[in-house]
Amino acid sequence: MSARILNAQGILSSDVPTGNLLWVDAVNGIDALAMRGRMTIPFKTLTAAKNAARSGNPSATPPIPNDTIIVLPGYYDEKNLLKNGVNWHFLPGASVIYKGLQDGGPHDGGIFDTSSLGTNGPVASMITGWGVFRVEVSTTAGHVIHSAATGSDLLIHARKMYSYVAACVKTGANSGTLNIQVLEAIESSSGRVVEIGGGSPNIIRANRLNSSGGAGLYVSAGNVDLDAQYISSSSDSAISISGGSGSNIVVRAYEINSSSKPAVYYNASSNPVLTIIGARLVSQSETAADGRAVRIDSNSSDKIKLDDCILIASAAAADSVYAATNPTRVHFLHGVAQNKSLHANVTYIGVTLGITLYTNSAIS
Repeated sequence: MSARILNAQGILSSDVPTGNLLWVDAVNGIDALAMRGRMTIPFKTLTAAKNAARSGNPSATPPIPNDTIIVLPGYYDEKNLLKNGVNWHFLPGASVIYKGLQDGGPHDGGIFDTSSLGTNGPVASMITGWGVFRVEVSTTAGHVIHSAATGSDLLIHARKMYSYVAACVKTGANSGTLNIQVLEAIESSSGRVVEIGGGSPNIIRANRLNSSGGAGLYVSAGNVDLDAQYISSSSDSAISISGGSGSNIVVRAYEINSSSKPAVYYNASSNPVLTIIGARLVSQSETAADGRAVRIDSNSSDKIKLDDCILIASAAAADSVYAATNPTRVHFLHGVAQNKSLHANVTYIGVTLGITLYTNSAIS
């Protein structure tokens, strides 16, 4: 049996070649010695691995695949990780928690960022695995994901995401495609959870979208396909639609809940189509203006479709659905149950399951 020899840095001389893979180990890695394609000589930082990684060339003969960076368990205080044509895979226990301690920050910019604070250009990349991504700095540009460059194509799988002040996920006009799948929660302490300002499609799957300071989902432009068990906000509407000409927004959820505002707020002059499927829409506000399940402040007849939903308004004087403009038609697909009457400006097309009385204790 051949001897296993360690060099002065404690690295095995009989390293293992791994082709188009790069390895990062926050505990045992050494950036100065690490090599692309060597498992036993890992990088210590994500940034050093990103700089060493290479984009593939599918047109070459034979085709050259993209590099993939494998991230071992550990804590990494870094941001701006995207590189066009380079993929990431985060093993269970790997967490990117940006606090700015390693780069003299905190600095503006996101963990995965195609804006001028990041790559400043389009990126095609897959981020897979069980990563935990957190931005814990007080900056309005501290996003986990900021897709802003035209033509980007991002696929991101993770365990959970969190931002302190800024929107956790943000897209800009013509930002390309975004597909996010999160096993647990996408959260923001003070900002919006998901802010969609463009791009198509924007596909989001998560167990929960929670915010203490902004909407769970805010859309001003772009198409959205969202699945979540719970979408909630304690200080804003859980879903807020402000624009999106020609957009199609589809939300599937178990509960959409706001502690202080209408569960769903629609004020979009460009009249995107909003479809909500299978959800309890709950407002826990005790004021009539805010205690509605749905509030419509723009002329959006036939643009809101509620499919197999339950509407719960807590305030005694509130309506289940309020509309500022008369007439406003709302589509009830497969039947809708409600605990309050519709506002005088609202008519419905479809089936109502009648008035079902709920007490506040039943929805708390």
